[in-house]
Amino acid sequence: VLELTLNDGKSRFHGDLQIGLKTGHITDYETFEDFYAAYDRQVKFFTKHFVDLANMGQEMRAANYAKLVKTPFTEACIEKGLNLDEGGAVYNYGCIETAGAGVVADSMTAIKKLVFEEKLISKETLEAAIAADFVGYEKERQLLLNKAPKYGNDDPEADAMMHRVLESFWGDIKNYKSVRGQEFTGACSLLSGGIFYGDATWATPDGRHKGEPLGNTI
Repeated sequence: VLELTLNDGKSRFHGDLQIGLKTGHITDYETFEDFYAAYDRQVKFFTKHFVDLANMGQEMRAANYAKLVKTPFTEACIEKGLNLDEGGAVYNYGCIETAGAGVVADSMTAIKKLVFEEKLISKETLEAAIAADFVGYEKERQLLLNKAPKYGNDDPEADAMMHRVLESFWGDIKNYKSVRGQEFTGACSLLSGGIFYGDATWATPDGRHKGEPLGNTI
């Protein structure tokens, strides 16, 4: 979602195909809060589509008895006579493992600190560097990598940004219900998923090249 926010809702991987909302480019925002508000709008736009797909997946798994081992070992499923994905458990939340939250938090912190506050990198330069996957912009990439705090190092600013990024998504998914019966909740146990998600993600403002893995944010 951050990738699309930086490029007016367009995917660089698909010839600038319009996928998200037309919220503008990084060069269009006067303040960091303006930029973050655009990101938040994109999150809400995609969340509605995402939970619809998640519910379809749960319905398909329930119809095909996809959890024959897990279901009888989950409390209440046998008593109710229901598959785990049909709402047989005591707790029936839709748990969403959230990919890329650390990359987004680190990128947001870098944009806020280096572009809008300290102005070590101009908005125009950041735009060009991201589009070029940092080819010809190694100096700027090193600034993004090393001069902005990173989540997971007990830095209050970076950790606060991670909280804000997760709240943007998890605060919104709570408005939707899983077909299991209860609301959606968030999780961060991405494990090895960061490898293939990263393979399909463009360069990001934390200094990460396109195709590189997304960090595990558990």
